[in-house]
Amino acid sequence: MSSGGKTTTDSKPTTTGTNTSQAAPTKPAEEKVELQATATGKGSVDWGEVGSTHTENFTKTWSKTITGEEAEKGYTLIVDGDLTGSDSQEVSCSVLVNGVQKSHKTGSGAGGSAMCDTSGLF
Repeated sequence: MSSGGKTTTDSKPTTTGTNTSQAAPTKPAEEKVELQATATGKGSVDWGEVGSTHTENFTKTWSKTITGEEAEKGYTLIVDGDLTGSDSQEVSCSVLVNGVQKSHKTGSGAGGSAMCDTSGLF
């Protein structure tokens, strides 16, 4: 019976090691993509999947969060500054995947623009 105890003791570390590797998945259960845009004044964003874009005007900041299977589709975000704005205006775009910034671009000047996308992130 003492050898049975040793077998049980030996199997516990093996089981614990297996559980540890399973507890640290490389991919979350649900993906989360956040598209972000900023402008020093007024701006506009064109965003969406290939063949389906949306245009929205904003002042200072804009963001869109996409989760689940939709998040893994290819998205493009284009930020344009105010054409009638000053040459000192700045715009930027960012893509965050599960809270980690994966892309960041900037543009400046009247009508400056920046483009970010999710290509190659999944």
